[in-house]
Amino acid sequence: MIGFGCTVGFKPTANPGEWGIAQNFIFNMLTKINADRRCFFSLTAHMEKEQDELQGIKKIMVSTIGAKLAPKIPTFFSEVIKCERKMLEGNRAAFTWSTIDTQMDLKNRALPVSSNLPQDFRPVVAAFERRLKLAGGNPPSPPPTPAPAATKIVPPSAPMTTSPKATI
Repeated sequence: MIGFGCTVGFKPTANPGEWGIAQNFIFNMLTKINADRRCFFSLTAHMEKEQDELQGIKKIMVSTIGAKLAPKIPTFFSEVIKCERKMLEGNRAAFTWSTIDTQMDLKNRALPVSSNLPQDFRPVVAAFERRLKLAGGNPPSPPPTPAPAATKIVPPSAPMTTSPKATI
């Protein structure tokens, strides 16, 4: 809702054109995060059924502002997974990841194709480190430390006794 709040403020409703502005705000924010980050970034989102305009069917997609933005969000990520809660005996819940689902477009580069994966980011991090090593690069370094505080400027001890002469 931050994208919508930055677009319409406290108005109770939005004009049709403001929906597109809010979508562009979120798209540009994700672009900026992916371009400038020096760490891993994980996005957690709710799901909802949206109309897939290419296939003409309803698919499960990321819940976001409007239907046109949802298919664009997975392009920012190497892994798009579905998290599911399964109830176990004794009214306990277990959460698993899935990289395969017939109703949802998922993708995986590091995780195997499965509908019953443990919640574990280690394979994703390990795959990133392998790709980085093959490319001959180094892991991302931490951001630089801030510069030390500027030294205080001390004014001269004696005031100026003469004033500059104006010339005409």
